[in-house]
Amino acid sequence: MPPVPRPVQEQAAVATAGADKSNPPVSTDDGFVAVLMARLNIASVSDLTGKSIAIDDTYSASSGTIRTAIVAAGATAVQLSEQSTFAIDRLTNGEVPAAVVALMSAEAAAGFPDIAGFRIFRVPLSPRSLQERR
Repeated sequence: MPPVPRPVQEQAAVATAGADKSNPPVSTDDGFVAVLMARLNIASVSDLTGKSIAIDDTYSASSGTIRTAIVAAGATAVQLSEQSTFAIDRLTNGEVPAAVVALMSAEAAAGFPDIAGFRIFRVPLSPRSLQERR
C-alpha cells in the first residue's frame, strides 16, 4: 500500500519550520523572500492582479513591504488579507487564490519544496534578494 500523502497544511508547516529555525528574524532589507503558495490556475505572480492574498498576522509588520514586492513582481492592485483563520487554511478552503506561507532567506526559499496541487512563487522583498537569486 503506497504511503498516504500529508495534508497540504502539514507539508507547508514542515517546509517553513526548518527555515524558521535556520533564519534570523525577518529584516525586509536583508535578502529575504516571501514564499507564496497559489492555486494551479495562477500561472504567474501577475495573475494575482486585483486579487486578495491571505497572510498570517505573524507577518503583518512586513505586510507593506510584502505587498510592494508582489506589485513589483507584476501583480498590480493586489491586497493582502489578514484574518484570524490561518492563511494556508484560507487557501486550501478556496477562499483566496494565494497565501503568503513564509518569509525566509533567499537560500532557504530556494529549497522550499513543491506541494502537489499548488504553485510556489518566491518573491524577493528587496533588490538584494533579487541579486542573491542570480
